[in-house]
Amino acid sequence: MKSKNNNLKTELVEKCNACLENGEFPDVVLDGIREKRLRENVIRDVFMSRGKRFEELTEHEQKETRRRVKVKSAFEDYYRTLLLFKSTVYLAFAMGIIIWVTADIGTNLNHMFGIITSLIGLGLFVATWFHSFLHQYGRYIAVVLLVAYVIEKLTLGLPDTLLFPVYSVSAAGGLIGLVNEMTPYIYELVRLLTVGFSFKMVSDRSKFERLKKAFEEGHSVDY
Repeated sequence: MKSKNNNLKTELVEKCNACLENGEFPDVVLDGIREKRLRENVIRDVFMSRGKRFEELTEHEQKETRRRVKVKSAFEDYYRTLLLFKSTVYLAFAMGIIIWVTADIGTNLNHMFGIITSLIGLGLFVATWFHSFLHQYGRYIAVVLLVAYVIEKLTLGLPDTLLFPVYSVSAAGGLIGLVNEMTPYIYELVRLLTVGFSFKMVSDRSKFERLKKAFEEGHSVDY
């Protein structure tokens, strides 16, 4: 298994280096690596100088290294935000299902919140498996999420607590009651984080695309 992983890493590193030699940034190759540790190892092997310290490189090599590292950093920033967005999507989807189910069994009156969040979460859950779709339509997704949230607030306001007060008091008292009172705000926080990370993802992707274009056209790569 270890030998197989090493062979895969070597193959991916070679593909990335081939892209760089052709003046292209290997984001398509890196984006296709879903295993976090493998992706990080490939990035390290491709962009870290081997056998020479930076000071020992020629002036041209130093300049090229700086250009590559700037684009790599922008790609990593974007990818971190993408992973945070995916995490909040999964959380929102799970939360929507919980709210929907608890509303159906009669512990709250949050049916519409559960339905809306579950459907949005399901759609985003599917979308997150297709990174090319997020790259192309990310800004539209962000706007739709914001508009949906604003409309929800204007029409529905805040959700009720997850449990009616009688349930929380009779079940365990203080601690559960406190957590129960916080559930509407936890819901709002998750929804806002989903919206916020969607716009951050678009911003980071735009920055990466700008630096990538400058890199591939041979221009100076500036933030």
